[in-house]
Amino acid sequence: MSSTTYTPTVIAPPVPTASPDTVELLPGQSKVFSSIFDGQTGDTDPALATKGTGAPDLTNSTVCIIDPATSVCDTDGIVTIAGQGTYTLNPTTGIVTYAAVSSATPGAKTPVTYQITDGLGRSVTSTLTPTITPPPVANPDFSTGVQGAIQTLSPVGNDRPGGGASTELFPDTRVQVPSGIFLCAANQPPPDCAATTVEVFENGVKLGVLTVAATGLVTFTPEPNFIGTTPAIGYQLPDNLGQKAYSTITITVLPPPAPSATIDTGSAEYNKPVTLKPWMNDSAGAVPDGSSVAAPSLMATSIKLCDDNSTFVAMSGTPADCTATKVKTIEGTYEVNATTGEVVFTPVNGFTGTVKYPPTYQIWNNWTGSGGAKSATALLVPTIAPPGAPAATVDITKTKPGTSVVLNPVSNDKPGTAALDPTTIRLCGAGEISPACTQMSVTTLDGLYVVEPTTGQVTFTPRDGFTGQATIPYIIKDGLGMMANANLIITVEDTAVVPVVKKTKVGLAKTGGARPDLLLLLGILALVGAGGLRVASRKR
Repeated sequence: MSSTTYTPTVIAPPVPTASPDTVELLPGQSKVFSSIFDGQTGDTDPALATKGTGAPDLTNSTVCIIDPATSVCDTDGIVTIAGQGTYTLNPTTGIVTYAAVSSATPGAKTPVTYQITDGLGRSVTSTLTPTITPPPVANPDFSTGVQGAIQTLSPVGNDRPGGGASTELFPDTRVQVPSGIFLCAANQPPPDCAATTVEVFENGVKLGVLTVAATGLVTFTPEPNFIGTTPAIGYQLPDNLGQKAYSTITITVLPPPAPSATIDTGSAEYNKPVTLKPWMNDSAGAVPDGSSVAAPSLMATSIKLCDDNSTFVAMSGTPADCTATKVKTIEGTYEVNATTGEVVFTPVNGFTGTVKYPPTYQIWNNWTGSGGAKSATALLVPTIAPPGAPAATVDITKTKPGTSVVLNPVSNDKPGTAALDPTTIRLCGAGEISPACTQMSVTTLDGLYVVEPTTGQVTFTPRDGFTGQATIPYIIKDGLGMMANANLIITVEDTAVVPVVKKTKVGLAKTGGARPDLLLLLGILALVGAGGLRVASRKR
């Protein structure tokens, strides 16, 4: 009888694998990392460590966190990093919680190493790293305009979310929340600012009123006689994580011949560019009383965009710091045509609605009198319609001084999926910013605008003595309630006075005899009569 010997070979299963993990949190906040092994509670992410094929399940493994100060497993599962935060391990669930101290500074914090040992006594390690989210950064905002003009600015335009610096505006997914802007009243230091309207005083004298809208745009309405620069008024805004940034708004009101720039709106179809002509609704400024210098005019080719690094110098007599010809935001790209002054907004693919982060533009006049040329700033606020939405087009017409003119805005507007409804046409009144227009009748310094409720036609009656360009934003909706907006622009032409020469009768002196003038007239008539007979006798 023969025999054989069988010697089995036992191959150990592969060792476990361990992966790193990160969490992002605010100072004073706690966050949990993904569970180290399967079978966790309170966590829905995949486990950080996985067993090898055929190896024991890791739910019966041993886990620990290693103290960076000793490089050994901490016996109680609690590791504190001075000035940063504390790691706490729950060995039953495999979940590590990190609690940041309230004074933790932004950036990545000291990581800890976790270790997991399976049932075969084999250990693997990886790291857990918390990061404190940087807070948003707000920068000072400046605006300037001529005496008596309402000024509008967008504080978020040069502010930054906590994602860090970039050459583009708001590139991070943690975008600011414009509707969360609040002004700081006299008794409201940051971070407790809660006002939406603040009256601005200096030495007991009221200078004007600052108001923040739900859109995040801020308007300043000056007192009629105010000229100068306001004290800096504080504002604060949050990011979507609740962190707050604080900065200031400073307004300058200039006397004539300062120009006046007005917020520009326009709309386009889905995924189409919007072309804005900022100078069309701006004013070059009036000649100061007593000056003999020619009236200034606007220089469209002087238009520049204020990028995120710009600080507008309101009183400068030389070009200010707004020098960009191209600015990017998370909503699209704005680019100035250096030849025409037009600004083209090209939306990012898929963007719809009215921009939340409008850039500021600057425009100069050509005043050659005392102080030299002056400039003004305003916002560019385009709207991109969703698919199938209507699109409105600027309406332009002319009239004579004191003569009413009728415009029919719906005539050149383009419907989307549904027909346009002319009865929905509304104008922007004082303090309203397109597309939040609600008025059927508006009186401005230029004249009176009235909407006919049935046809949507708008009648403009210039005020007595007014000449120049008048403009007003309007909106129109379609049958589905989708809205479009544009402007009405009327030029009231300054008609030249044509002199009228008074006719004077010329006669011959009376002689008492036959009148030579009558004899001459009779002779001419006789000749004409004879000529007429000859013409009548010609063959055709």
